[in-house]
Amino acid sequence: MKNRSASYLLLSVSERGITEIGFRRVAYDGEREIKKAAAQNFPYLNLYKKNSFDRCSGNT
Repeated sequence: MKNRSASYLLLSVSERGITEIGFRRVAYDGEREIKKAAAQNFPYLNLYKKNSFDRCSGNT
C-alpha cells in the first residue's frame, strides 16, 4: 500500500440526490501504531510490520 494515511468519505446528499463526494486522508504515526501493537502482544507482529510498512518505504 503506497499511501498509509487513514481515509474517509464525505457524501453530501440533497433532495435532488448526491451533490458532492469527497475523499479525505488523515496522516497518522505508523511507528506509534507498531509500538501499541507490540505492547498489546499483537500476533505475528513482524509479519504485520513487514506487510504494512516495509512496502511503503521500499524495504521489500
